[in-house]
Amino acid sequence: MNALDAIAEEIGQHVEDKQATSLFYSFEPWNVEERPQWIKRQAEKDGVDLYAPKFLKHVGDDPHEFQTGYLLSEAFFRSIVAGTSIGKSYVALMEAVIMITAQIPISLRYPKGEDTGVKRLISPENIRRFGRFDSRTGEFIDHDDTAEVPESWQEWDCGNIVGAGEYPKKKIGGHGEKVWIGTKHRALLQYWWPRIGPGEPKCIIPEILIDHNRDGGFSKQDYTVYLARGGAISAITYDSGYSKFEAERVHAMIFDEEPDDQRCVQAGQQRGQFFSLVMTPYNGITYTRDIVYPDRKSPEKATFHASQYDSPYQSRKLIETRRMNMNPWDISARVWGIYSEATGSPYFDRPKINAWLHKYALISSLAQFMPQYPYENIEELMSIPVHRIDVDKDDQQTTWRIYEEPKPGMAYAVGVDPAEGAAEPGAAGDVCAAVFARRRLPEEEYQEDRPLVIAATIRSTVETYEFARICGYAMRHYNNALLCAETKRAACNATFAAALRDWPFWYRMVTVQDSTRKPREIKGFDTNAATRGSIFDLITAWVNSCGENEHPDIPDEMLLRELAACVKGKKGRPDHTRNQTLDTTLAFGILLYVFKNAENQVQYFGDEEPQSKEPFSKLRKLAGTNEKKERPRFLAEAIPCGR
Repeated sequence: MNALDAIAEEIGQHVEDKQATSLFYSFEPWNVEERPQWIKRQAEKDGVDLYAPKFLKHVGDDPHEFQTGYLLSEAFFRSIVAGTSIGKSYVALMEAVIMITAQIPISLRYPKGEDTGVKRLISPENIRRFGRFDSRTGEFIDHDDTAEVPESWQEWDCGNIVGAGEYPKKKIGGHGEKVWIGTKHRALLQYWWPRIGPGEPKCIIPEILIDHNRDGGFSKQDYTVYLARGGAISAITYDSGYSKFEAERVHAMIFDEEPDDQRCVQAGQQRGQFFSLVMTPYNGITYTRDIVYPDRKSPEKATFHASQYDSPYQSRKLIETRRMNMNPWDISARVWGIYSEATGSPYFDRPKINAWLHKYALISSLAQFMPQYPYENIEELMSIPVHRIDVDKDDQQTTWRIYEEPKPGMAYAVGVDPAEGAAEPGAAGDVCAAVFARRRLPEEEYQEDRPLVIAATIRSTVETYEFARICGYAMRHYNNALLCAETKRAACNATFAAALRDWPFWYRMVTVQDSTRKPREIKGFDTNAATRGSIFDLITAWVNSCGENEHPDIPDEMLLRELAACVKGKKGRPDHTRNQTLDTTLAFGILLYVFKNAENQVQYFGDEEPQSKEPFSKLRKLAGTNEKKERPRFLAEAIPCGR
């Protein structure tokens, strides 16, 4: 008898006995049912919006599919973003075995809702989910998972396995195909290998499906299990580096939890015929959010979501017990499976800000600014038109997020927090950040704690000197904005100030000199202990002035994310988490400080007359002429024909 005949006999035995005896073959996927009102109220209390438009676009309103949808979907890129311990990794593991062995659990061979006639395993999990039924009449008894198991199967059971829908044949790999599982080292040792390793107590792969003729069925060194039809499942850690996932093409690539290095995801997509990402968003709002919840919905992408409250295997009492030992800022990710800045004791009202992120954070447009002509210095730049160039993607270098075009006659100011930057975006630590804003107009329902309207922002990884030029172009565009940049306390601040020292419209601040204790006027902003405290007090007042269901007048997603991630550091001072910065926050806070303490400096500095159509160079001024000189001609350009 060959391996395939043995497998067929094994399956036939299950059906003939009308009793499932294998965790693999008896598997029944579950979906999110219509949520009762108490779950919805709890979500609102936790600051979680399960019905945000972008979320509904990709996941759908409840009820919606979860495990079943993941298994039946034929999309190239499938994501499960969910709460902890609800079966997101388990369903991915089940599919890996299906794809390689071509063996399918009983529920996935039948149309949805069809009674298979095969009895379920009697287990505490099945009792909690399906309940106990009278074996003679089929009547429901209860969900008592502590009930004594009957000595005779004639007393009660957990009912019959029900069809969930027929698994797509196109997703089953050919002979000799492989599935790779990318995961973290700890998860490999504690979760994956115990469930795929032959002989392991928690292994869910039926013994009959393991090919013992190949190295005894597995390689512990490579964390590989060899299966029927010449296939294999291998687990690889992210620590191996992204290039490991480019080693060869495989039938499917499954990533369990989010890799810190985004290049792992990019490499995995290139080498798998199917790609899956299953995760709980422990790390806060990271690059994966835009991947699993993109602006545009694609038939080749599918996202599935569930919270702990949706799981048929977890009781409300158990979840509430676990919540008692959770930090409030961890609940969004661990219980609800929702992206949020979830690390550290929050400095601001994080649940409220996370709610704003789901409801109101929108990008209006992306653009770059470019002078129409070359220039030699700031004086020449002041006579050159600057054009806006719309772009489709934020390059994190020269791209601005535009929320408002400059209004004629309106005074603008820009808050800037320079950083060192780097030639390569990935090599930069902190980022250079800038925020343009104007005062709120009377017709815009003036708020004392919200005096500004944000017009544009940027977070750039370029080097400081280049960032100064980028800001110079934008300042010209925004009516020659007042420049409020940090110029003290760091070398990068001094570099930025030197690059724009001739900008005619600098904010000027009176500070006390440390050595003499005498007041002096400086060009730019000094972020010292006093002004930093004032900055964050002003931001706190802004955040507190808005309700959870009220637009915060902060349209910039990156700024909201920084505010949500801001934590209480030493002595309760504001600090940022390992994966976040406060660069945009400081730029925003500088503007609040300036508008509160020196609003008289925020004036309209725009061109009195239309900008010149051509550069008016300093050399021409010295020569005393405005005549347009003939441009230089290239060699042989004046010859009618060069041949």
